[in-house]
Formats: sequence, structure tokens, C-alpha cells
Amino acid sequence: MAHHPKALSPEDQCIQAARWIPHAFNMFCDLGEVIKVCLLLKEEGIESMDKDKDKASRRHKAILKRVDAGTWEWYQHVYHYIEDCVPHIIKLMKDKKQHHQFNALISKMGKVVRWVWSDDASHLKKVIGLYAMPYPDKKGLEPPLGSNESHSRMGFNHLELACLLCPVKHLALFLNNLTEVWKKLQDGHVTAISANWPVFLYCGDIPGEDFDPI
Repeated sequence: MAHHPKALSPEDQCIQAARWIPHAFNMFCDLGEVIKVCLLLKEEGIESMDKDKDKASRRHKAILKRVDAGTWEWYQHVYHYIEDCVPHIIKLMKDKKQHHQFNALISKMGKVVRWVWSDDASHLKKVIGLYAMPYPDKKGLEPPLGSNESHSRMGFNHLELACLLCPVKHLALFLNNLTEVWKKLQDGHVTAISANWPVFLYCGDIPGEDFDPI
């Protein structure tokens, strides 16, 4: 008798789909935000076909203020991927009676996304000094990092790495007041969220120095 692999449940399919999101779209993806914003804008698009187009357009613009054009573009890519591959999560979102299940599943998917990018990043630890500096043959990280470095000296706890992880819109403030903004990044008063791209994604000897927030 032939053995057939057990079909994945709708929830397991969602978890499986979440594993690909950091690689295919965005490693800092907030799935709950992506789905909610895209669904809101879909609903607004339908309402804009009604007579009160001006009112619908104002609501549409208010929603879009939550994300910039670049973020909105990849939000749509992620949403379409989820919609095509795991429509189960969209059905849960649309059903008010299922919001508890939706939030629980989104939380599980979010943990998978964070685990994937954390696992990927862990392989870079031993060479992070080479990638973090524009001219590593001339100047390395100060203080330097070893291959077995404690997490207490990584990320926002390392001044030069904190500058690279800082949301680009706060870079000018960071460079003008290193100590104060560094402390705010560490304690969460300056937040680093998926919608605000970090400095290291931009070009330049000082990455992000030419960023225009307007």
C-alpha cells in the first residue's frame, strides 16, 4: 500500500508560508500590520465606487499615511503571497468571530519570521565586522567583535552597530547626539520597527546620510 504524506492543516500551511517571507520579501515583516492595512485599503477601494467618493478618498489617504510608498509596495507583495498561498488567514481576519484565532495564528507566524531571520543573522556573527564597515581593511569595528561574542555587546548595545540598525529617519539626530539617541534606542524610546527601514539598507560611506525624509 502506497504511503501518502499527511496533508498539512490550514494552520500548518500558514506556518510553512511564514518561513519564506523573510527571504522572499522583508526580514522585518509585521504580518498583522500588512494584512490589516491591505484589507482596509481593499475595503476603501470598494467604497470609493459609491457616490461619496470624496469621503472614501479621505479615509484611503488617512490609512496610507501609516506607510510610505516603498513600504506600501512590499506590503502588497506580501499580502498577495498570503492571499494566494494561505487564504485561510485572510478568512480568519474577515470573520469577526474568529479574531482570537486570527491573532493567535498571526503571533505564531510572526515568531517563525523572527526565528528565520535570527537564524540567518547568527551565521553572520563571525564576519559581521567585515560587513559592518565600509573599508574593513582600513578600519574595523570599535570595540572589535569576536566569533563567540556575547549578545550583550551586539546589536543596539554596540555603538557602531546601533548606528547601522537605527531607523534611517532618525540618523541625523543620532549623528548629532550619539550618546542620547543611542540610549533611547536601547531603552525603546526611539523605536526600530519594520515600517522604518534601518540605516544599513542604504548606500554611502555613512549609510543613509543622503536620506531625504520628504
